[in-house]
Amino acid sequence: MARLAAETFADVLRRRQRRGQCDDDVLIFVSADDHAVSTSLGSVTGRYLTDDAVNAVTARAESYFKKGDYTVGIRYMINSYTTLLKGDVLDLSSDWKWPIPRWALITVLAVLLLIPVAVALFIVYRCSLYCRTDRRAEYTMGTRM
Repeated sequence: MARLAAETFADVLRRRQRRGQCDDDVLIFVSADDHAVSTSLGSVTGRYLTDDAVNAVTARAESYFKKGDYTVGIRYMINSYTTLLKGDVLDLSSDWKWPIPRWALITVLAVLLLIPVAVALFIVYRCSLYCRTDRRAEYTMGTRM
């Protein structure tokens, strides 16, 4: 609900301020109390800043806002939008980092893959031993008394 209110407020505020000359403005709205962020785009800037790009930039900036580092988050948003509006390429891929080093992850995955292979080989080995044995030794002849 706060997100929808933030989007509405940002759009209304941008239109009322009339800062852009040809609807070429961007307004970033951040509410620390509501934990809401919204970017309102003019029609011209909306052609260059896609919804996916705005959502990716906002998501990364929210990670700064959650830490209480609002200055860095807003600066990141401004720099990202500036880069995109200039036509430059901005890496918007997720920067989520694994909690363990890559070598440890590879080792764990290798072990997890080797365990089923080892179990399968053990089963095949035991089956081949069972099928190869001479079965006559398993039966005993008894005599009646």
